[in-house]
Amino acid sequence: MEALVRAAPEALRFDMGKKSVAAQFPEFRAWRDLLGPLFDLPAPEWVQKPKKVEKGLFSAQEEAEDAEENDSEESES
Repeated sequence: MEALVRAAPEALRFDMGKKSVAAQFPEFRAWRDLLGPLFDLPAPEWVQKPKKVEKGLFSAQEEAEDAEENDSEESES
């Protein structure tokens, strides 16, 4: 039981609404809650990580253009 709880994917750990994966498989959270009462084992701490902000498809190109604009502005000054 402990191995199942520890191996639970992050998507199953936190319910993010009716259509989330965690809402479809609530047994993982139930098993975690039952580790202490049934097996006298401490439940592992599940900490929600902050969401990563992914850059867009053209972010490298945009950064290069911004750098060129900054270089041209500095050379004009």
